[in-house]
Amino acid sequence: MQNNFINRKLELDILNRLYKSNKAELVIVYGRRRIGKTMLLNKFLEGKNGFYYLATEEDINYQIKELAEKTKEKTNIYGSPKFKEFFEVIAKRFSNERFVIILDKTQYLAKSYTPFTSVLQKLWDEHLSKSKVMLILSGSSIGFAKQSLLGTSSPLYGRRTSEIKIKEINITDYFRGWKKPNWENYLISGGVPYYWNFSENGVKDCLNNFYLGKPLYNEGLNIIKDELPNSRIYLSILSVLSKGPQKLSGISSELSIEMTTLSKYIAELKLLEIIDRESPVFGGRNVYYIKDNLLATWFLANKILKEAIESRYEMNEEDWVLVRKQINTNLGFFFEKEIKKIIIQKNILNFKPDKIGRQWGKTEKTKETYEIDIVAINKKIKELVLGEVKWKEKVNAEELASKLHKKSVNIKWLKEERNEYYILFAKSFKNKITKYAGIPVKCFDLKELQK
Repeated sequence: MQNNFINRKLELDILNRLYKSNKAELVIVYGRRRIGKTMLLNKFLEGKNGFYYLATEEDINYQIKELAEKTKEKTNIYGSPKFKEFFEVIAKRFSNERFVIILDKTQYLAKSYTPFTSVLQKLWDEHLSKSKVMLILSGSSIGFAKQSLLGTSSPLYGRRTSEIKIKEINITDYFRGWKKPNWENYLISGGVPYYWNFSENGVKDCLNNFYLGKPLYNEGLNIIKDELPNSRIYLSILSVLSKGPQKLSGISSELSIEMTTLSKYIAELKLLEIIDRESPVFGGRNVYYIKDNLLATWFLANKILKEAIESRYEMNEEDWVLVRKQINTNLGFFFEKEIKKIIIQKNILNFKPDKIGRQWGKTEKTKETYEIDIVAINKKIKELVLGEVKWKEKVNAEELASKLHKKSVNIKWLKEERNEYYILFAKSFKNKITKYAGIPVKCFDLKELQK
């Protein structure tokens, strides 16, 4: 398995700047499971006086005893095996000398010791804030971080000196840093380095790792239960969303749940950053989708191949036939999401869009549904860019531009005044064009996107 530490320069720079501040620091580091927090924090700690501690759900007194032993290893001072006294000793010992304490999986400490945050608040106010200790609290539960560490109702509110949210690695850094980069690996795994190891040979490789006894067998379940212990309805919602973006009414109908009741569950999943909402650029009904590509793929596999996953150790050809069509549809959506990011990162539009997204709805005359994959506007310069995204080889650019041109009549924005051009994206093109019906066209294949 390759070392997953790729380009965390910004996060390391922030941590090192705080380390050099010569004053007490209380830093909250959070991000989804598997994102690389542990590797980042241990990298930061290299060559510094301090220690890293990975919390568990064991008894708090046992864990404090372990912390005291770690302190002794580093300082020859044996801290008290009691929570409050331990931090009092640390604060006194390092009143004039920098010392780093990293507590990872902080949510487990809070679970083992209910008054964890309120006691820590008092310790910070009375002792730690007057020391040179750099205390880093890290967690993989987004809900715990937002509510118990960062929320206005948290006892620690107003005490933190910095917060760092660890985000996914972008595709540019993936191609620069990964040993065998390929588009399918990144699209199915997203920007979560840990997952790249399990889909190096593409989507089949990834699916195979969901089967009985494999590393990702319970991955989706574990992620959700970390955030939502009573997860039955949430799991059902995610199963529906595994097929791609869905309107609230569609989810309600499939699960036979009233819209008002469903909205509460949807709001919770969105707050926890498990799902997201997408709105059409020019208005219309919202849709919801699973944010994490691998999580969406896990739920899809368990929706279609549940019996096979529970009874076999690897995928066979029959399983692949059952899931292939929907997987390819999902890959198209993942590609579309990534293209929107690349457009901004690489300044493909040559202007900063006020809005970028998709547009869908019904035509005025026939009431047929339509969808445009990319819509970007800039009001000041009256620029409109429309685009199509296809996860296919040898795409006929003229045919694609023709379909886009027909759909463009549904966009009424500044109809007579706007400057308009098209952008087309595909794995590869059979032919590329620069104009269609007098409108400029730009075509981008995978090779160009990797430049």
